[in-house]
Amino acid sequence: MTKFFTKFRQDIAVILFFSTGLFVALSLYSFRPTDPSFNSIGNAYKVSNFCGYFGSFLSDLLYQGFGIGAWGLVAALLIMGAKTLKDKQSRSVAGKLFWGFFLLVVASSLLALHFPNKMFFSNQIGAGGLVGAVITHGLIRVFNFVGVSVILWTVFAVLAIFYTEKSLLEFLK
Repeated sequence: MTKFFTKFRQDIAVILFFSTGLFVALSLYSFRPTDPSFNSIGNAYKVSNFCGYFGSFLSDLLYQGFGIGAWGLVAALLIMGAKTLKDKQSRSVAGKLFWGFFLLVVASSLLALHFPNKMFFSNQIGAGGLVGAVITHGLIRVFNFVGVSVILWTVFAVLAIFYTEKSLLEFLK
């Protein structure tokens, strides 16, 4: 049985990455502020989210936490699936998740920094979500807007290199 799972481990990982990415994308796409979630009990008995109650709560959690940057999670899952399919995944999944999480946090912080008053979904969701707003607010108190911009864009570039495993020259091509 172990040989069987070892033989198809890569195929199973590809399927799981792509299906999880699709599930998260459908949850985010069909998000409605009126659906039941952590901060709302909703008005209707029927959930509008394509992925049901779980999708309603998941999309609310992701949007509230990371804002529009939550779509970065979808991109990350699809990229990991494609790399696994091509057998180019040199780092462990845990390493990819580690770098990907910090990349998501920095992307949300950049959205909150550059679009501080931009709200979505009936003015309930900030562009960078709660995580981005808190980090950006704290950093601006110490470094001001320009300093935070330089810091966050630098960290974003470094994390993108770690996550994608591409050199700066490969990005510039």
